[in-house]
Amino acid sequence: SDLMIQAARKVVIVADHSKFGRDAMLHVAKLSDIDQIVTDRELEPEFMQLLKDHGIECIVAHSGSNTTDAR
Repeated sequence: SDLMIQAARKVVIVADHSKFGRDAMLHVAKLSDIDQIVTDRELEPEFMQLLKDHGIECIVAHSGSNTTDAR
C-alpha cells in the first residue's frame, strides 16, 4: 500500500465510526499521507481535532447531502 499511496494524487480512507479510537491490526497509512476520511457518523471531538490538526478533510456520509469538514 505504500507504493500506491506514493503514486496517488489523493489518499482517501473510508471507515465506519467504530474504527476510530481502537488499536488496528493493519497499518494503512500515516496521518501525514491522508487527504480525506469518509465515515458514517460524526467522530468524537478529539478525533475531529486530530484530523483538523493534520489538514485532513472528514466527510460524514449521510443518506442526505450533509457533510462535515474537519479542515
